[in-house]
Amino acid sequence: ATVAGGLIIGLSRLDRVPVEVRELSRLARNDAPKIAEGCRFDENREVQALLPPVCNSRPSQLATFVLWGDSHALAWQPFAWQLADVAGASAAPMTLNSCPPGTGHADAGQIGNCEQFNRLVMQWLSRHPLDTVVVAQRWPRALSQRSAAPAHLAQRIDALGRALEQLGQVRRILVLGPLPTMRRAAPDCIALGWERQCSSPLRLHRQRVAPVWQQLEALALRFPNVVLIDPTEYFCDESHCAPDRHGFGLYRDDNHITASASRGFAEAYL
Repeated sequence: ATVAGGLIIGLSRLDRVPVEVRELSRLARNDAPKIAEGCRFDENREVQALLPPVCNSRPSQLATFVLWGDSHALAWQPFAWQLADVAGASAAPMTLNSCPPGTGHADAGQIGNCEQFNRLVMQWLSRHPLDTVVVAQRWPRALSQRSAAPAHLAQRIDALGRALEQLGQVRRILVLGPLPTMRRAAPDCIALGWERQCSSPLRLHRQRVAPVWQQLEALALRFPNVVLIDPTEYFCDESHCAPDRHGFGLYRDDNHITASASRGFAEAYL
């Protein structure tokens, strides 16, 4: 009854939301990176080869930039593409849903063909002269400010560390840190006018991701070519991390950022 009542209230509020707000919600829900036909892996099938050069940001150039990670890395594709474009370079997408970047077995949450995919990625990375590798994933976070370190964090850090040991020839490796998450799908929050209710308090976000940053900072001390990137300031104001900012929606659901957010962050970063 509570759920049904919430839906009825939500729908009645939706009728009163201005058209431009509903349009902002619609745009956010569909604001994903543009992926060409044949340039996305089916995680339910065995990965036998990486994507062809036609999927690169500049298909006619040899890629010297790489984007590596899971579906959250894919959401960062406009950021990686813009970095490469500014450098006059081409970037290659190496992302697979539910597959954290690293070598070996990252954690129980990864899909079955993740190890094979990452093995192919590492083989490719070791054989090509590279300028920049952008690494991203959905980092596990503590359930609350008093919780212990999140599950699978140590395994993911170890897996990434083993990969970094083999990537000393790469000029720089940009590791994107954890993002805030919403309390429900951001486009719904925008459409219903629930931005504040869906927002995550900045202080709570920082507390929940503190164990991740401790591990990442220790990792960066081991590898001089690793640069850590904290996107928090772009996604949050001085007190809250909201579903929309800078004139557009920041998330397509409750955790994947929009292509507009990825591009906007690239402009701020550069």
